[in-house]
Amino acid sequence: MKTSNPKKIAVLGNWHLAHVTAACMAKLGHEVHLVPSPQSPLPQGVQQKFSKPQLFEPMLDDLWNEQLGKNLFISDLKSLANSEFFFLSLDTPVDELDHVQMDDMAQFVDALKLLPSATAQGRVVIIQSQVPVGTADRLKAELSGQFEITNMPENLRLGKAIGLFLEPEFMYLGGASAAVAKVRSLFTQWTCPVRELSLKESEMVKHSTNFYLATCVSFSSFISDVCESIGVDASNVINVLKLDTRVNPKAPLNPGFGFAGGTLGRDVQILRGVARQSEEFAAFGDAIYEINTHRIQRLIKSVEAQVPRGGRIGLLGLTYKVGTDTLRRSHALAIAKSLIQADLGYSLVGFDPKVKKELHAELSSEYGIKMMDSLEHLDQAVDAAILCTPWPEILQYDWVRFAKNGTENSTTRRKYFFDLTAQCAPVFKADSEALNQYYCPGLFPARMREIEDQASKLS
Repeated sequence: MKTSNPKKIAVLGNWHLAHVTAACMAKLGHEVHLVPSPQSPLPQGVQQKFSKPQLFEPMLDDLWNEQLGKNLFISDLKSLANSEFFFLSLDTPVDELDHVQMDDMAQFVDALKLLPSATAQGRVVIIQSQVPVGTADRLKAELSGQFEITNMPENLRLGKAIGLFLEPEFMYLGGASAAVAKVRSLFTQWTCPVRELSLKESEMVKHSTNFYLATCVSFSSFISDVCESIGVDASNVINVLKLDTRVNPKAPLNPGFGFAGGTLGRDVQILRGVARQSEEFAAFGDAIYEINTHRIQRLIKSVEAQVPRGGRIGLLGLTYKVGTDTLRRSHALAIAKSLIQADLGYSLVGFDPKVKKELHAELSSEYGIKMMDSLEHLDQAVDAAILCTPWPEILQYDWVRFAKNGTENSTTRRKYFFDLTAQCAPVFKADSEALNQYYCPGLFPARMREIEDQASKLS
């Protein structure tokens, strides 16, 4: 897999994408320098901090330790002016409404502009970061005469990033043919289909991919709500739908709580903005985004109707998804914030096998979540539990027993289980009493009306 023509490469960034890119390019035999900050020299402590991956990713730690000091180094940008390739590998952050934030990117671009231009001929900037369409053309104008610009949007998935980087399912590159050819020469191991596009086309592919995935998720939420409102099992409907050869069986068509993490939301927001500016039919994107954001408010209403105020609620799984330790824009944190804003008097505890409370003081200070060190301790402490991220360790717990047993200190004689993943549904379906009394999807109209009717009778 190693290249016969190693190059000197600078990887600009300091989180998941940059560390995966740097480790994998070093694995391919290139001389790779991770640049975690645009400042030169590096601020004190930066080199030590970023000499290890900042996010859990299967196989990344081993690959990093194998390559560090061999083909992989931590460097400042100014010392790398004669490098041939510069990967812009920043994980562009989003705000609470999934709007992309470009400040970090701008600082790195400004630093690139200041590099000596004597060796500029042939240098290539490779944009991996998820950026709004038109960004690559803007950078091409800003860096004209200093760098050639190509676009290679990352197509990595948390939990599977190493394999997808080294052996991608497909690839697409945007830019002038000469610059694209240079980039392709770095990846002699590729055996997958590769498409060469313009800069804007390559940006639109990334937006379109995530917009499509978000559409599937919101479509599933919509169908699920309609099914539940008429007493139909949405999972049965979706499972048969996937048998149709016109429907991709791998598409994310699964009744659930919607998309999180910022990745899909970012591209939906970008295309919503483009559609509005172009006076196209922006309502389509509006509906996809609003269906998703409305899920949390429906859950809060369900919790309020079931769990008396002053109760304690356990959040099961705090990470954005299984296979990572990032909390960025996760369902659990969004739910916690909404419960705090609703001011319903609930206290919150949490459990996640990958989250170390000593590394996340914000869980307590910003979200009011007290972390528990085991599911047993959480079981004993709460009146209700919300399953947000279906880690295997969590799914294996006996949640039917949890719901039926209650606790001596419980404010109710039952303990409700809100399942946002539907993965515990088969276990509860095997016990009709538990399914009917304690198991709460927390999302769906029919169940919501039933809960509200019960609450009005009690009042």
